[in-house]
Amino acid sequence: MDSKGHDDNQNDGRRMDTPGARLRAGRERLGMSQAEFAAACKVHRRTQVNYELDRRRPNAAYLDAIDELGLDSVYVVSGNPVNSGTSLLEQGTFVA
Repeated sequence: MDSKGHDDNQNDGRRMDTPGARLRAGRERLGMSQAEFAAACKVHRRTQVNYELDRRRPNAAYLDAIDELGLDSVYVVSGNPVNSGTSLLEQGTFVA
């Protein structure tokens, strides 16, 4: 686990292979319910659920909001912490 709390395995055995799983873990680490987190990010609770289930991809405004709450949006989206030394272009995850 690094300084921002990134971990590829959860204590309960869940893998962190998807953005939704990483988002859920970050929300839980902050001690927030889906409704609380959704309200803080200015989305509906159902939208939050869809993000955590990987049914929808978050937009830039949402990613900015999770950064403001203390989560690493680059890590949530790509699985690589922002300070990993690899740019999004190098990872092939940047979409222009």
